Amino acid sequence: MLLPTANPHHNLYARTINRMGWSMLFFVALFSTTTGVSSSLLIVRDLLSTPQSYRILTAIYGFLAPVCYAAPFFLTGLFYFAISRKIRAEKPSFDVRIPREFPLLVFGGMAILTAAAYVNAEFCDLIGYVIPEEMMISESYDSPSVIAQYMLVAIAPAFAEEFLFRGVFYSNLRPFGRTQAVLVSSLLFALMHQNIGQFFYTFVGGIAMTLIYEITGSIWCSIFFHLFNNEMAILSEVLYFGQYGEAAVPYLSILDAVLFLLGIVSIIVLIVYYRKKDAIQSSSQKGIYGVQGEKYGRYEQPLKARSVIKGLLTPGMIVFTTIECLLMLSIWLGLLLIGGGGV
Repeated sequence: MLLPTANPHHNLYARTINRMGWSMLFFVALFSTTTGVSSSLLIVRDLLSTPQSYRILTAIYGFLAPVCYAAPFFLTGLFYFAISRKIRAEKPSFDVRIPREFPLLVFGGMAILTAAAYVNAEFCDLIGYVIPEEMMISESYDSPSVIAQYMLVAIAPAFAEEFLFRGVFYSNLRPFGRTQAVLVSSLLFALMHQNIGQFFYTFVGGIAMTLIYEITGSIWCSIFFHLFNNEMAILSEVLYFGQYGEAAVPYLSILDAVLFLLGIVSIIVLIVYYRKKDAIQSSSQKGIYGVQGEKYGRYEQPLKARSVIKGLLTPGMIVFTTIECLLMLSIWLGLLLIGGGGV
């Protein structure tokens, strides 16, 4: 348990970051293995020519793929706690608390992510990161497989990613300062995606989901927001890669505009609401260090920016970041080589 002392816990922070780095290396190895297993089913399925075997293997894949996706996140969280036995780690809180302003937080977060998506698209154009359309079209957008796709792309990531990055990592970074914890956990979240073409978007998304978790004090709120965002992404893909194609673009643009405007209005209402309720006091009461802090003895000891950056230069984090950057670079170069984009 982290109790307040006269000296900042620089060493404890560095050791926490180091354990997270090694945990993420464990995740990379495990995730590569589990997704390889589920993907091998598709290879076997395509090699078999009988309609019955095709349907059976498709059904098995529809069940197995979400499990193979989610399992590494939960096992990595358990791995982090296992290597943190000598130092008391903060456990995730699963208290169900959904404040009445939660819908405003959802729309406000969607406005931020909508803006981030357009900025991210401009960045991809700038660096020549373009995925050929033929690589994005998949049978999974056909109606018989939408449920499996929904499980894999929406439900599994929402629960598994929030458990690890908000429930485990953010909760254990929070004692070293709220701002520092938001940025570092969001950085880990962005690196996990191994995609330079999504790095800015996922980093901003990590910030939005972490703030929702912090403000509401409930991981269920960040899970629901994550799920809603994934559902909107699936809707866009089904409309575009399904029957409608380019004809869906105007409607998707209108949908983005509506979400953005609703979000801006929601953000303004939230600012007024929290000012009236005294934002600082309201945050301390509702956030993860509100009632929980008093109940479990959790305290915040913010670190300075230099200490935060220095703590990131630990062996585990350096190795993890290097591997993720190399993977992102290799994917980018691969797209350039196959004609996905140009410089």
